[in-house]
Amino acid sequence: MGTQDLEKQELFDAFREGAEAAGKDPETMPKIVETFVVVGGQEEAEYAANLWRFTVDPWSDELLYESDPREIQRKAEEMFSLEEVYQNWPMGEDAETHVEALQGFLDSGATRLFVHSGQ
Repeated sequence: MGTQDLEKQELFDAFREGAEAAGKDPETMPKIVETFVVVGGQEEAEYAANLWRFTVDPWSDELLYESDPREIQRKAEEMFSLEEVYQNWPMGEDAETHVEALQGFLDSGATRLFVHSGQ
């Protein structure tokens, strides 16, 4: 789940419904957020975004069923601009920027965070 996903009530509803259908309490289940961060500015963000373009929509049929990683990269370059890749990544050189962004995930209900620095 990325920052843009935290705004999609349908994801939270589907999570709750799925948990309840499985006989589980959604309030006690882990809620995992995975995000990238950029330590630096736009130059560092563009460098990292170029490497991780496919992460915008890795489940798309165009990428998911492609077995050649070079072809995945080529297709992702056609599908997604660099800005689309890093637009929701916390970016900055100061720790406070990143602490604030990660706290936002926790405040939204995340119980576990997986943080990647793309560069």
